[in-house]
Amino acid sequence: MMSCDEAIRLAALRERLYRCVEDELDKGDGHHKSDEGVLEVTLSFPDIFHRSDQPTWTITWNCYVVFDHGRSRSWSGKSLTEALAVAEAEAERICFPYEMARIEAVYAPADDAEEIAPKPADTNGFSIEALAESWASIDGRLKRYRSDDGSDRTDGTRDGYNAEAAELIKRLNARGYDVTPLGQLSEEKS
Repeated sequence: MMSCDEAIRLAALRERLYRCVEDELDKGDGHHKSDEGVLEVTLSFPDIFHRSDQPTWTITWNCYVVFDHGRSRSWSGKSLTEALAVAEAEAERICFPYEMARIEAVYAPADDAEEIAPKPADTNGFSIEALAESWASIDGRLKRYRSDDGSDRTDGTRDGYNAEAAELIKRLNARGYDVTPLGQLSEEKS
């Protein structure tokens, strides 16, 4: 009764909704229910008086921490595909603020970006320059990046890419990754 495509879509919907629940639980305010995030799929056949009517597929999400009013949301359709389309559209509205907050948490500049930016003499400075230059190349601004000596503060191309590269390296380091020039790796192995 459920196609492979519908099962994949349902699993993706569930994971997307679960991430919203995880974000709420990470806030640590303590309120939640034991059935937090349960996703139910039901096929309801009509009662005896309406037995000629089509059955209805319903997807119900039990979620106390995400919703201010009520503890669940249900989305229905004449087919599972139709119910999934309704649920996915509503999930877009529900999940979007959580997803944007996650993106901002990863990519927003740190308050201490000036303090952590290594100086050019720092061994990580070479990594920052290489990453910044690569980034400028992807953006189609490599020539502009290379010609910017930092004296023109109105453009800020070099400083901007370097600051973003330093921030990216800082965040990678915090996750246990090291950005090291290959030459340094060869020297360390010898």
